[in-house]
Amino acid sequence: MIRWRRRAAEEGGLPTLRTILARGHFRLVVLAVLLAAVSLTVGGAMLLRSYAQLNLQLAAKTLSYAVEPAVYFGDTEAVHEAIRSVDARETIQRIEVSGKADGLLVAWEPEAGRQDNAFEMWVSRLVWPSAVEMPIHGQSGDVIGKIKVFGSAHGLLSYSMMGVVVGLCCLGLTVLATRMLARKLEEEVVQPLVHVAEVAAAVRNEREFGRRIAPSSIAEVDRFSSDFNGLLAELEGWHKSFVSENQALAHMADHDTLTGLGNRALFERELGRAIERSDATKQAFALLYIDIDHFKLINDTCGHAGGDRVLKEVASRLLAALRARDQAFRLGGDEFAVLVDAWGSETSPDHIRGRLLDAMAEPVALDDDEEIRILVSVGIASYPRDARDAQALVRCADQHMYTSKRRRNLRVI
Repeated sequence: MIRWRRRAAEEGGLPTLRTILARGHFRLVVLAVLLAAVSLTVGGAMLLRSYAQLNLQLAAKTLSYAVEPAVYFGDTEAVHEAIRSVDARETIQRIEVSGKADGLLVAWEPEAGRQDNAFEMWVSRLVWPSAVEMPIHGQSGDVIGKIKVFGSAHGLLSYSMMGVVVGLCCLGLTVLATRMLARKLEEEVVQPLVHVAEVAAAVRNEREFGRRIAPSSIAEVDRFSSDFNGLLAELEGWHKSFVSENQALAHMADHDTLTGLGNRALFERELGRAIERSDATKQAFALLYIDIDHFKLINDTCGHAGGDRVLKEVASRLLAALRARDQAFRLGGDEFAVLVDAWGSETSPDHIRGRLLDAMAEPVALDDDEEIRILVSVGIASYPRDARDAQALVRCADQHMYTSKRRRNLRVI
């Protein structure tokens, strides 16, 4: 012991595993390392697979909204553009968009260099034996097509290969422990490896990606801990990336890509919540239904680019005229809706409608230095005064909007 301590002091560094544990138990160390590496790799792969599955579902849901107009008109180029706008990542191997009457419209695959090889395709079929399917609903609610999203195992295989490499490196380090000292085994080797297994179990079962292994006083074990912590940091990065991407896809699924306003699906959910709040608090709220007059003529005269410019400008002015707690949505085409929360004497729905009409008074500047004046028709329905359920409230606001539009047209005549 004295000789060993003198040699370590002379070398001026950490003692090696061979020096400390000259007569160790090699099989026990190998088993502990393999259990830790396999449990983390398998647990991480299962976790990444679950996030990839959620990613596929969100991508299919997002695309079902994005390609609906293109599928309705059979425009394959617009379908391709919508798919590219979703920015499909390594978790997607193939996307198929089919129309109800036209059959397969578009079969999208990644660009050359991003496509899976034969082995990756085999693993993808094993992990995802069937594609994620999502129906495409038209404006009337009828199913006009469907989307199939096929998963790719490229990311899972990359992570698994990295886990195997790190595991093999760690296993190589344990070969140095063939001559371990028995009385140092429990203190210097077994306990750190047990901690590795505990951390791996916590990451797999409790999703504690911030856990790390403490440094060791043995050079090889400390290097193993560093590599293991590197693998944990890599897994934590993958987790954050998937969470961020899923949040982005969830936002795209609930918002209009052109104007940034909530879409029809989000409007229906928020309308239901507003009714529940009103029933609980006994406070009324109002629905404003907004339509751009002669929008088809604007599209025909100024082109789709001009029409898109008008829609974005209307959405911007709509948000500027509302209060912070009010919500605006684009329901589709040139139709918008606003949920007006409880109001006071100076912020009634009629007052907000007046602010909306004033905000639309300024002409919209187009890209070719031309200007166009826009008119909107606004219908108001109050809950629970005008209706007692969501559908009736929407119908009432829609009828009032068309009544306003007809009165304006009669005045023009």
